[in-house]
Amino acid sequence: MKKFYLQILFLCFGIVAFAQSPIFEITAPASLAGGLFFGASVSTANATSTSPAWGYQLKSLTDNVAGDVAIAVDSTMTDSTKRLENCTLKGTSMSVKGKWALVRRGTCSFSPKAYNAQKAGAIGVIMYSQETQATQVITMAAADSAAAITVPVLIISYTDAQKMVKSINAGTKVSVNYRYTTLFNPGLYYNYATPLKEVVALDQLQISANKYFKATATDTASTTKVQFKVVEPDGVVKTSGFLAGVVGTDPNLVDTTLRTWAFTSYKPTKVGKHQVSFINNKNNDIFQDSFVITNYTFAQDQQVADNYTATDSATFNLGGLILDVGHVIYTGINADKATHGIFSIYNSKSIPAGDAFTFQVFEMTSALLAKFPSTLTYDDLNSTKLTTSQYIMTGKESSGKTDSLLTIEFKTPITLKDTSVYLIMIRYDGSTSGNTKCPQYLSAGSNPSSFGFDDAVFAYSATNKANRFYSGWSGQPKNVVRLAMAGFAPGKIDTKLLDAWAENQVTVFPNPVANVLTLNFDLQTLNPTVDVLITNSLGVEVQSGQLKNVQTGTQTINVGGLANGLYFARLMGTDGWRTKAFVVSK
Repeated sequence: MKKFYLQILFLCFGIVAFAQSPIFEITAPASLAGGLFFGASVSTANATSTSPAWGYQLKSLTDNVAGDVAIAVDSTMTDSTKRLENCTLKGTSMSVKGKWALVRRGTCSFSPKAYNAQKAGAIGVIMYSQETQATQVITMAAADSAAAITVPVLIISYTDAQKMVKSINAGTKVSVNYRYTTLFNPGLYYNYATPLKEVVALDQLQISANKYFKATATDTASTTKVQFKVVEPDGVVKTSGFLAGVVGTDPNLVDTTLRTWAFTSYKPTKVGKHQVSFINNKNNDIFQDSFVITNYTFAQDQQVADNYTATDSATFNLGGLILDVGHVIYTGINADKATHGIFSIYNSKSIPAGDAFTFQVFEMTSALLAKFPSTLTYDDLNSTKLTTSQYIMTGKESSGKTDSLLTIEFKTPITLKDTSVYLIMIRYDGSTSGNTKCPQYLSAGSNPSSFGFDDAVFAYSATNKANRFYSGWSGQPKNVVRLAMAGFAPGKIDTKLLDAWAENQVTVFPNPVANVLTLNFDLQTLNPTVDVLITNSLGVEVQSGQLKNVQTGTQTINVGGLANGLYFARLMGTDGWRTKAFVVSK
């Protein structure tokens, strides 16, 4: 079963977010059953039962809209694609009466499509993205007829929609349900991808629950409980038992308050993805999420880049087109070193050559954390800045999502303290080249982690002259902003006991590389051995080896067996170490 939560998209005209309480699930056939990622109308965030947004339907915990799915077909259109877009009231198929209408995103706006389906008798509308945006899920802006729409209107990905289409066309009925879940927005982990040696034992969790998550008015704390379960990468199941529920007088009251429960201490000991389940034992509501334990990378985002965010100069403006996004990360029980900054730009070829992205890392003291996010400014951070490094656009970057991960090598590796908090920010200023386009940052999945301290965006309002950070927008895709760690070869000398070689003492080429990577060394002394450990961008080890008698000149590594993507070669000699980034492209 998939995770139950909503994703949102930062659009060029602003920021949208909404609560994660409703879920949309396929109930039949069994082969498709489970929750779907979905988006709703842009105004759903502020909607209530007395002041509904367009397409807003659910009014209480017991409310739901369940039914079969029918493909809406516009008979006035001869084009096979436009026939699926439901843009004319006259041509709307009556086959959607009493059912959920499945409608393709396309030529006309969202609300006219929904209105046409509603007039034809649909009990709900499922939009889906176009083929070119196979996995995209967004929020939907209103246009004509929006005020007249009273049925729920959701949007899912093209990929998920095609599973429904295939089943319906094969004669198999597809049924769905749109309802509230009593559980959403858990906070559990320090970061989505946490280095194994940084992991700390977890002894409490946070999860949002509708205020009285009762199935009936007679439920009590002893009958309404939540089970917390982890399935480890090798399939071993760990569970905390049941956590006491919250009860009250009104089982229909909706409340997004985070609640904290203590549970039997759990400390991950394995590298890989851990599946997490929160289960309400009274009505079997389930919220599923996951976290990853890596070897050498801090990453708030999930692995697969599936969307992008952007904003314009009218919203984030400080004398030009300036955009700052980043993450707050928590270190664990060990001090360590960060060697590279990683970030991502969608369609990076569109950014003018010579423009710079600045990668900044700040130590978040208790005084700064007290100000974060609402009153914290860059002036406050100046004294705790650990690095300011720049990535200069070359003009050779790729369009689309290929080559999307960009890296900055820190001239001096950054020492990260144990059990500390750091703020990572990427700044783009388009005014240096006169660029007026929205810089588009790739995002990767949606992960409510680190107790709300996850994404951070800095904004300057020309209207009120206010500098401030924003954080903790629940449900949003997380921008790809990561710290790559120096790491060390297991069983070998820790990097904390050795100095780093200078940045120019080791160079790699060609970069990108297809098969053979050449390393050029200019070291002070002869190193009888240099251990090589290659990891991907999430810190997972993919290859290792050893070089002999290294001081000056070149050595080669065969990387032909690696898939296309970003990698880090961690080189550890007897008198020093260095980590170098390279891209495999075949």
